[in-house]
Amino acid sequence: MVMPNVNGHREPKEGHDKCPECGSEKRLVAGYVAELKEKGVISQESFPEGAGVWELPFMDLKKLSAIQLPGTIRPFPVMRILFDVCGDCMKPFILKVEYAERGMIQPQAVSQQVNKA
Repeated sequence: MVMPNVNGHREPKEGHDKCPECGSEKRLVAGYVAELKEKGVISQESFPEGAGVWELPFMDLKKLSAIQLPGTIRPFPVMRILFDVCGDCMKPFILKVEYAERGMIQPQAVSQQVNKA
């Protein structure tokens, strides 16, 4: 179980470094990321863990639509799941779960004037 630390943030939870199903260390996503970096398609800094990323934002759409000052930042919690797929049995497995907070800027109100001709 992941527990919040003293600052109210959750610590990352480590998963598997190899397939928990068959024990293989062959990772399809890591291999593909390495191939794309070698070809120069993505930078060396991209995907530093060589893993796929699922990011789950937790936003209450009712609260997001509440009246806000334009240009203000609305923080919301995010769960990032770093994953890979076994190169032998093709089962996905989780490498790590991270918790973060993202911000969304409230857009400026745009006034539209209708020209009456």
